[in-house]
Amino acid sequence: MAGSLVALQWSYTFDSTGNHGLVTGIAVNPMGSGANLLLIVRRDGSLELAFSTPTFIVGPIWLDETHLLSTIPWNSGLPRSGTTNRGYLPVLIDLGAGLIHPISHPSTDSPSVGINGIIAVQQGPFARVVHTDNTCLNVRAEPLPSAGILDCAAEGVLLRDLGQATDFAGSNWLQVATPAGAEGWASAQYLER
Repeated sequence: MAGSLVALQWSYTFDSTGNHGLVTGIAVNPMGSGANLLLIVRRDGSLELAFSTPTFIVGPIWLDETHLLSTIPWNSGLPRSGTTNRGYLPVLIDLGAGLIHPISHPSTDSPSVGINGIIAVQQGPFARVVHTDNTCLNVRAEPLPSAGILDCAAEGVLLRDLGQATDFAGSNWLQVATPAGAEGWASAQYLER
C-alpha cells in the first residue's frame, strides 16, 4: 500500500525448521484505508509472503509449513454457524490457499464460552479415552496391568498415539503420551483411534 504506515508486532513466531517466521501487523493509509497484515519472513528478515486479512490475528501458531492455528475477534465478519458468543474465534489459516477457516466446533457449542484462546497445540495422531464409565484410564509404565501408574486420563481426553502396540496375556496395549507429557502404555480396549 503506497504511502501507508506499517506497524508490526514485536515478536516473531518461527516454524519448526526455523527458516520462516510470521508476524502480524497493520498498515494504515493517511487517506483513510488500511489493512490487517500477516507477513511470512525468511530467517534473514526478507519478506516471503504478505497477506491482507479481514481482521487482526491473535497469537498464530505454526502447525506445519503452510497451516497456522490462531484466533480472531468474533466481530470479524467471517461466516460461522449460529452463535452469538463474544471474544475470539479459533481459526485455521491455510497459507497455501490464502484462506481463513473458522473452527466453530467444539469451542462454540456452549453459550457461556467467551474468549476461546489457544494456549497450546499438540499434533497427533491421537487416541481418545472411551468406555471408562466416566472414571479414567490408567497410563502405565509398562504394558502390564500390574505396572506402575504414571497418569490417569479422563473419559474423552486425547492421548497422543506414539505408534507402538503390543499384546500381553490377550490384552492389546498402545503406547501413548498424556497431555501433561507422560509417556506410557494404556489398554487399547479403552481407546478409540
